Amino acid sequence: PSAALANVTFTGCMPVNFSRHNIEEVQRSPDNGYFLSEKTDGVRHFMMFTGKTVVLIDRAMRGKQPIPKERGKDPMAHVLPLMKAGTVLDGEVVMHRRLRRPVFIVFDVMFVPQPVLQLPFEQRLMHLRKATFRTPTANRDMFDPKAVTNPSIPLPLVRKNFVKRQELDSLLSKVTEEKGMRS
Repeated sequence: PSAALANVTFTGCMPVNFSRHNIEEVQRSPDNGYFLSEKTDGVRHFMMFTGKTVVLIDRAMRGKQPIPKERGKDPMAHVLPLMKAGTVLDGEVVMHRRLRRPVFIVFDVMFVPQPVLQLPFEQRLMHLRKATFRTPTANRDMFDPKAVTNPSIPLPLVRKNFVKRQELDSLLSKVTEEKGMRS
């Protein structure tokens, strides 16, 4: 990273592994204390919307742009008009197993465009679910599930599914098994 970023560490929240010794703590926690989600394995990035383009920032605080499929066309053009400049999403680029293509799974919001990272996760999750970072002129859902199957969209956005710990059965009901693999 540049000298200006040499002392900056990745500020995104870090997931917590769950072990047997955590069960009692979680069971006794207040209702809003814990959220659960499916496990995904990808490459962690912030996705920053500048108003003109999108920059992916990795854990080493290096910025890069998604690779365009068409020369001269911003690969994130499908969502640029939908997002307020200054919005920063936290997520990871993962390979969609069935479609064999990358998607960006969003699991947190850092800026909407004002900072919200100081808020408890439950409040940031509300920002993610309500998409408070939408532009006033946004005319479609930036998390449209159809984008995942549209080959003209290089890196579709997928909102990660979180449930409160009391809704674990709801989360597990969405898990399917295919050829011995859960998805």
